[in-house]
Amino acid sequence: MRVVSKKVHSVPELMPLIAGGITVEQKLNDMLGKTGEKMTIAHWEVIEAPVTFAYNHHGNRLATILGMSPKEGNNVMEVGYELAKQVAAMNPRGSE
Repeated sequence: MRVVSKKVHSVPELMPLIAGGITVEQKLNDMLGKTGEKMTIAHWEVIEAPVTFAYNHHGNRLATILGMSPKEGNNVMEVGYELAKQVAAMNPRGSE
């Protein structure tokens, strides 16, 4: 929620934020010390829309986020979720 409230729009803006008493950059460095693997945040994208929907495919290997400006309706939540799921099924570019 801190990232949302600060309106972070890039990786450089994210790195100095404090989370759990340390910066995000320090946390990544701590994880390097524990795992021996260098971890980076390669990309950061912000989706600004009146309504957003997310779908996380089984095994956490593919996720989609869909922003919409829906008209009023009773099934907006269901339609948004199903569309996000269909985007994942289409194997969009960047999902390799």
